[in-house]
Amino acid sequence: VSTQSTWVRIVGNNRKLVPTDLGVALVYGYNEVDPELVAPTLRSNIEKSMDLIARGQAEYAKVLDEVLNIFKAKFTYFRENIKLLDVHFTKFFGTFDIAVTKGVPFSKCGKCKKTMKLLPKSNKLHCETCHYTYSLPKDGTFKTVDHFCPIDNFQVLIFEPSLPGESTIYVCPSCFNKSPLPEIDQHLPCHKCPNKDCKFSFVNNQVTACKKCLKGIMVVNVLEKSELTLMCNACPYKFGIPDIPCTCLLYTSDAADDLLCVDLGGRRIIKKKKIL
Repeated sequence: VSTQSTWVRIVGNNRKLVPTDLGVALVYGYNEVDPELVAPTLRSNIEKSMDLIARGQAEYAKVLDEVLNIFKAKFTYFRENIKLLDVHFTKFFGTFDIAVTKGVPFSKCGKCKKTMKLLPKSNKLHCETCHYTYSLPKDGTFKTVDHFCPIDNFQVLIFEPSLPGESTIYVCPSCFNKSPLPEIDQHLPCHKCPNKDCKFSFVNNQVTACKKCLKGIMVVNVLEKSELTLMCNACPYKFGIPDIPCTCLLYTSDAADDLLCVDLGGRRIIKKKKIL
């Protein structure tokens, strides 16, 4: 199950699956429209047919054709009766209009410069001026930052996850919904962004390559409550840096004062203030 899933979340070291409100609403809704979609019978019958294929007692093409016809019929029926889901979604989330009226003025829109509303439960930002809604990371709380994304001028947010083990991060609502980078479709948090003009991007906070996944970059994260942390921008790996008395290492430019780490000859050095 993907950690980005919106219908279920993984909890604890034993990786227990806990459905979100959306997941529960979908189960009730599917059961209302077509109970076979949430019952184990349909999948069990398909698995039995696959066993027969493996034993040479059924033809692959015939079984495939039968299964495709079953799901084609179910898809057509589901589409025709999809309004039956509305009552279950309204039960958990209310209507969108109600959600907007209960929304809390929160952060600035980069397009119209007006204040957007943070919608309860759904973790979304809605701009009433632009008539546009932005999805945010799930299962956590948000704070605003006095910093605006240099790409789209949206106010940057701090996302603090409620799930243990996940990292507190900076997020631009617009970049998170639709990445400005062609190689990344969506969900671009600041610690994955290569924009050198943003002090939260990985370019300005990178330290070294991740030895865990061999794909990501370890970046400085000052948002963790307990200690300064290095986290990978490609996998969940992270580790804390003990807060011990030390002095700041030499760096070369006054321009580096606003950054969390400094480039000295190709090696990033984390700056720490002297503790008295």
